[in-house]
Amino acid sequence: METARDAYLRMLGDELTPRLKELGFIAPTLDPRTPSPRPAFQIIGQDPGPTTAGPADLTDFRLPVPGHHVLLGLHEYWANNSASFQFTVNILATSHTAWATFRAGSTDFNGNPWPSEPTTSTHYGPGGPPIARLGQLMGLADKWWYISPRRPTEPVAEEIATAVQHHALPAINELTHP
Repeated sequence: METARDAYLRMLGDELTPRLKELGFIAPTLDPRTPSPRPAFQIIGQDPGPTTAGPADLTDFRLPVPGHHVLLGLHEYWANNSASFQFTVNILATSHTAWATFRAGSTDFNGNPWPSEPTTSTHYGPGGPPIARLGQLMGLADKWWYISPRRPTEPVAEEIATAVQHHALPAINELTHP
């Protein structure tokens, strides 16, 4: 029997990834069906322990824009279960220069240097690259998508891809081509 997570992973691999590729995004190199080595969330000051995750290429879709890090990441709700799966979409766009300046002037909460590339799963605090929610770019306060093993997933993938095309890409263009 398919769980909600199974339905999410199927939707991600079979329906959403091809649509995002059509919009110019490069899919993560980590198979989305493999559990992420990063914690779902981290308490400030808590050591997340060793991870095998590298930069954003493992978990975020990347949009190739010269001189910029442009990332789109799907982030799971911490209390998902076999019957219900929720996630949101985060977007980060920052210049390589701004990221290098930020990295040179600060460290993470444990005093470690920031990675060579940003990721949408980390809040960098004041001075760090801002992360926008796709729902906010759609004019909503926030937006979480819901997957159930009993509901079709194609409308969810279609809604996200359409929102990326009509809301995220224009916002990214404004940030990367002022």
